[in-house]
Amino acid sequence: MRTALLMAAAAAALTQPPVLRARLDHLVVGVPRLDAGIASFERMTGVTAARGGQHPRRGTENALVSLGVGRYLELMAPRADATRSPELDELRALEQPTIVAWAVAVSDMAAARQAIAGVGVTLGADTPGSRVTPSGATLEWTTADISAPQIAGAPFFIRWSAATEHPSTTAPTGCTLAALQVEDPAAAELSRVLNALRVSGVTVRRGEARITAALKCPKGLVRIVSRSG
Repeated sequence: MRTALLMAAAAAALTQPPVLRARLDHLVVGVPRLDAGIASFERMTGVTAARGGQHPRRGTENALVSLGVGRYLELMAPRADATRSPELDELRALEQPTIVAWAVAVSDMAAARQAIAGVGVTLGADTPGSRVTPSGATLEWTTADISAPQIAGAPFFIRWSAATEHPSTTAPTGCTLAALQVEDPAAAELSRVLNALRVSGVTVRRGEARITAALKCPKGLVRIVSRSG
């Protein structure tokens, strides 16, 4: 009897959906040139971002700052040798560090897709990504974006590979995220997505599309915003 019960419990465990964990992961801050962006961020905050590597498929390179355990800020700029594209031209046109995206980490992309579908939102196909750090380590991940309905201020979703050391553990420290506010005409839809995934630490309000991050740094409270509209 005991053996049968154990076997039944094991079989039931195998059929259970994976436990979905989701959290705020990182902010992507666009700059026109990486060296200048690192210098500008240091003047603002008192913290020097460390170069993280290049994204070969996107034509970009980055530098990172930890915002605490499991969170970090990514300065992203076009590489000097990158060809022209609408995305890269937008980065080149920036006059100051500007939030261009933000990410929510999920432990299981399929489970996240199912949870989001439950509130009427569709998550698009998985896209693999990777980069090689200056030390030679390879970081790998999978991302997905909301495909419907349109939510201008929505995050993208990232699942880090099990073998990848999270950037927040290796990037320079000194700043923490004091607040993140997302204003969006589709605030109700965005709130449903975040609530479905139980993501905390983000304030969502209805309004013109804008993302505002407040960082507590050695030079005091620093605010970085996205372009509005």
